[in-house]
Amino acid sequence: MFKKKFAIIVLLVAILLCLISGIGARAVKTDGNNVDIHDIRVVTDVGVLTGQLYVPKTATPSSPKPAVVLSHGYLNSSEMQDSNAVELARRDFVVLSVNMYAHGASTLHDYINEFVDGPFVPLFTANAYGLYDAVNYVYNLEFVDKTKVGLAGHSLGGLSANLAVYLDDLWVQAQRDSGNIVNSKIASVLLMGADANYTASNVMDGTDPISTNYYGARHVGIIAAQYDEFFFMGADYPAPRDFLNGENAHIFVNSIDLSSQVLATTPIINALADNVNGYYYGTVDYFGSTSAQQYMRVIYNPSEIHPANHFSIASTGAVVEFFSKAASSNVTLLPVDSASGLFAQTWWIKEMFNFIGLIGFFMFIIPFALLLTKTSFFAPLRVSEEPKLHNKPVGKVSLFTYWGGYALTIILSAVTFLYVTQWINRVGEAGFPGVSASVTSYFTQPTTNEFVAWAVANAIIVIGIYLISNLINNKFKKVDQSMTIGQLDGVKISPVKLGKTLLLALLTLYAAFNLVFFNEFFFNTDFRIWTLAVKVFEQYHLITAAKYVLLFATFFIASSFVINKSIARANRKEWLNILISVVGITGGLLIIVIVQYLGFRITGERTFMDQNLRPILAFATIPLLAITAIISRILYRKTGSIWLGAFINTMLITMITVANTATFLA
Repeated sequence: MFKKKFAIIVLLVAILLCLISGIGARAVKTDGNNVDIHDIRVVTDVGVLTGQLYVPKTATPSSPKPAVVLSHGYLNSSEMQDSNAVELARRDFVVLSVNMYAHGASTLHDYINEFVDGPFVPLFTANAYGLYDAVNYVYNLEFVDKTKVGLAGHSLGGLSANLAVYLDDLWVQAQRDSGNIVNSKIASVLLMGADANYTASNVMDGTDPISTNYYGARHVGIIAAQYDEFFFMGADYPAPRDFLNGENAHIFVNSIDLSSQVLATTPIINALADNVNGYYYGTVDYFGSTSAQQYMRVIYNPSEIHPANHFSIASTGAVVEFFSKAASSNVTLLPVDSASGLFAQTWWIKEMFNFIGLIGFFMFIIPFALLLTKTSFFAPLRVSEEPKLHNKPVGKVSLFTYWGGYALTIILSAVTFLYVTQWINRVGEAGFPGVSASVTSYFTQPTTNEFVAWAVANAIIVIGIYLISNLINNKFKKVDQSMTIGQLDGVKISPVKLGKTLLLALLTLYAAFNLVFFNEFFFNTDFRIWTLAVKVFEQYHLITAAKYVLLFATFFIASSFVINKSIARANRKEWLNILISVVGITGGLLIIVIVQYLGFRITGERTFMDQNLRPILAFATIPLLAITAIISRILYRKTGSIWLGAFINTMLITMITVANTATFLA
């Protein structure tokens, strides 16, 4: 039943994949060792700012290079900007990819309100100050060209970039009030999946605008995805794909003194190269003085969704082209090196190596756990024969309770994901200004609070459906007789075995996450693909995980029980048992994603208009839940118990979840 040699081979292959992942990803990330990457940690007035600094070896004090500060969006971390960082750095840009406050390894002081004051929500203000601190850090590097410092942010990072521009103008104004005529530190701004500020007075708290337009003498661009879930919707263009025809797009390109203003009746068509409706160039009145220099306004309009902005050939090409033009001696000329094609970019190769490591990480878990059961200490957890499964349902009543309960589980999973999460978002202490009200002084992660509420609700639902199905079958005394036989086999466990099972799960996850820390330490990479990431964590993440682990346990114990004691059946191919289990645990979220984005594609508007973030969160949740179903099923067959799979899944998902979202420390 258990082949030790095969398990060792799988384990070694998993470790090899993780090693290949680290070596390959680092080679691409450093452009074949032509770029040095440094982890930075800066203590600021409002917290601790961390990130990665990419320094091309060509950047020296005698040959300073243009620089770009990159900021990710809400719930993400600096690694989400890897595509842009890699492509810019290999083209001789110094790049600082920061972790926003309360994200990644960056922390935010709980006394933030003592440091921020003004017209912004405190959280956004803190991140604006953080981005401007990052700009100052880069601006003062001796190998950076101080006239060519750019700022790019995605989503929340874009909103914070807007506010950082405001802080930059305050600095310019203060210098000029002191008699020093200076240029702004931020020379160019690219908003990725974030809308522009169209008038300076919008964020000046009613004071006089500093310049005739918000961005002044800076090159500015917007990446406005045609299917963005958060931005680029207005009264005259409710669908984001119509943004280019709306008023705001015209205000934006007309914010410079064009030789000929773009009429409201003239569509603004995006292009990744100059043409009649591509980039717009003009002069700007900045602090009462108009320069002859030409400044740029451009709107990129790729056919993609909001989270695709940082996983897209088109958007990455736009980032490279925009900053290449902004740093050129003549902004109206195309850059020599355009990155608008697949083979002009290499970041996706790094992502493939990251994905190889992700596969290796998950491959590692099962064989490692099973090999530990070959030791004398954990041997009692192993079984010599696979546990018997219930017979497949026979007869109308049994078929109805089996498939009806299965379908109801999926439907309720979808409903609760939309509405239980929304409800939990509206309750709680409103523990931190500017974020979800679901944050409390104890449960400090807003999206984790929503996810865990959904998980607990569904644990109750699946166990309730299981019990009701049994009652119906027993009442009608129909053929599914095995449903009443041996139901607690694999559930009953002695305290000693339960303790050993918990220890085995801890050792397995400890070993698995050591692979992540190994790759981070030696190669400065982790395991990921798009929105799904397994990354290193901080000490405060462990403390946070301890607060959530029991709540997650209710879901994964319930799912392990139902998968192995109800869904999986005898006389059915095991691959089919696993497939049905995977669909059962992920089906509700799959329905939400399909309905949301199919409707979005057809109509141009979201199907669930009051939902934008949660369907995005489902992208990573779906594959993770599928993996837990596979782990649960395989470990049940090898141990005859639901507990090992339940414990491993609980700790695995808890740790991945808390390390990949925002944490507001009390």
